[in-house]
Amino acid sequence: MTRTRQRKDTPISPPQRSPYSIRPVRWTDLAAMRRLRGETARLDMPEGIIAGLRPIRTAIRGIIPSLGNVWTLVLIKDSDVHAFAQASPRRDSHTWDVLYLAYGRKDRIGSAEMRDAMWSALLDTATRTAGRRRATRLFARVPDNADAMIALRDAGYITYGREMLYVAPYHKTAPNPGEQPTLHRQQGGETWAIHQLYTLTTPKAMQFAEARTSTYWDLPRTGAVRAAYWIGEAHEVTAYARTLSGEHAYLIDILFRPEAREQVPGFVRSVMETLSASEGDLIYVRTLGHQEDLGGMLETLGFSVLIRQSLLVKYTTISVREAVPAFAPVPSLRKVVAGRVPSLSARRSEPIRLWHRILRPLWPSHDGDLS
Repeated sequence: MTRTRQRKDTPISPPQRSPYSIRPVRWTDLAAMRRLRGETARLDMPEGIIAGLRPIRTAIRGIIPSLGNVWTLVLIKDSDVHAFAQASPRRDSHTWDVLYLAYGRKDRIGSAEMRDAMWSALLDTATRTAGRRRATRLFARVPDNADAMIALRDAGYITYGREMLYVAPYHKTAPNPGEQPTLHRQQGGETWAIHQLYTLTTPKAMQFAEARTSTYWDLPRTGAVRAAYWIGEAHEVTAYARTLSGEHAYLIDILFRPEAREQVPGFVRSVMETLSASEGDLIYVRTLGHQEDLGGMLETLGFSVLIRQSLLVKYTTISVREAVPAFAPVPSLRKVVAGRVPSLSARRSEPIRLWHRILRPLWPSHDGDLS
């Protein structure tokens, strides 16, 4: 029995009907989402805290396109909202961030297995939604020991890096010009040099997952929420910092060359002085897994570890190796013997030597006879 016959004779079980449905949020869902109390997972730390994002406000932004490009997906079972997920595309629209997951009370809906199944189904729907809009990657930051890790694994997310989040209250100190390097504010012409710094100091696995280009380092043209500073020369940036400003909270991301580690503490102090922070405001600094030296520098500046997070990515496309063309032998042509040339006729059993005299009529004796 051939394989085709076997596949035809093998019974195929009908697809199982899902016990719940998933769709974009509607105005009528907001009240049920507000009443939903239970387990939640914020996957955008600390940006979500700094920007003051709240799930209900984020859902309203998704319903009204003019307020923002955010997707909120709700899971409906028995005509009631049991869970929801929120995701948002980045500026390049090819990458998305998973922002928030929520699930109802255990005693009302079910066990942890039910929670993981619902979250995983929501994440799969978010992946399909992003893929239909030509997104290639979805990212999520998951704190250690978070309940959302199981659902993200089931949905196909993989870890590509680690990060630690440091925090310290802001205290204004007198500047010491002798210890602080000359600070330059990013104007727009340094993106290529900054991207070179990123490629030189970031592991290749992380670069492949993030797939950043030089345009990633461009700053928004309007607003004072984002700013960036660097030290070094215009063609060779030694250290780079990007800041995010919120209400009484700020974030600093840092890149630096290993040989410039002695300048980093003074560089961080200079960047903190540029923030419009008040006494007691929270300053967050993010360090990646390969920036081991930066953690010790921050501790000397009064920072302490807040959380450790895993960086996860989900690909919506699959890389396929390009097929290499292979030369197939032509059955009608015979193999050429070394030291001889092929004859003009493939029907001859003996090859013609170079010194043989070829006798042929000027015209074939009948149609089709070329021998």
